[in-house]
Amino acid sequence: MRYENRETPGTFARKILEELDLEIKAENILPLLDTYQDGGIDEYVTLDREEYRIISKDIIDDVLIDELKADPYILGSFADWVLADTLDIPLYVIQALQESENFETLGNWVIDVDKVKDLAKIYIQHDGYGHHFAHYDGYEHYIPMYGIEDIYIFRVG
Repeated sequence: MRYENRETPGTFARKILEELDLEIKAENILPLLDTYQDGGIDEYVTLDREEYRIISKDIIDDVLIDELKADPYILGSFADWVLADTLDIPLYVIQALQESENFETLGNWVIDVDKVKDLAKIYIQHDGYGHHFAHYDGYEHYIPMYGIEDIYIFRVG
């Protein structure tokens, strides 16, 4: 395989380790080499005994939407004003549903009227991807790559 005009597996691993301020050593490089590809990355790796999730830019929105659809309770827990705007219904309706702890019902409503993508867009604009994917610290690392899809990395444990 030729790597002209694109990151090599070695530079891919080095960029990630430098961004995360981790030591460049074999036990950190090897798991990263297994994730190297041009796009379509959604992998968990262990680096220095900590778990990270790597997601390429080309699929991160779809991954987020799929995960939100799989958890109606979380969808129904979004800020009342965001849900009211997204669903185009009065704020008091959302507040009444949330006060009566009907989060899952509200989330299923978002799914049924096909508004998950709209809600995800607002979520990203306000909180970034780290709030959803980085369970450990809420921080997202964005790493531009040369000749392959850029990636996001999140510490998850």
